[in-house]
Amino acid sequence: MSPRRQITRVTITDTATGKSREIPLGQPAKKGWNDLVLGWGLGTLKSCADITLDEPLEGADLGIYFASNHMILSGTAAKGSTPPEISFADSPERAKAETGAKVYFRFDGSDLRIGRHILRWG
Repeated sequence: MSPRRQITRVTITDTATGKSREIPLGQPAKKGWNDLVLGWGLGTLKSCADITLDEPLEGADLGIYFASNHMILSGTAAKGSTPPEISFADSPERAKAETGAKVYFRFDGSDLRIGRHILRWG
């Protein structure tokens, strides 16, 4: 899927239970690394983020942003936090965010795995 296509929703599948839920996405409003970059917030189920997951995201400030021809999951993970692993959904290789560091994962709009959840853009 090309990220240039307008994204209006994300389908989240919990790989442990097989259950899926669809979240409608409004206009991106989370501020990114400068004033021109807007995206959707990513957080825990109890957060007020645009996209919520049952994952250990406490202490993380994450967002998903559009770039010219790709998407970026970017933010920070607080020291002492244990962010979930992040990878392409169809790849066994994983890029784990370092604690107390910047989190950066570039992808082309394909399915994304965060911990045990798969995010599919539509």
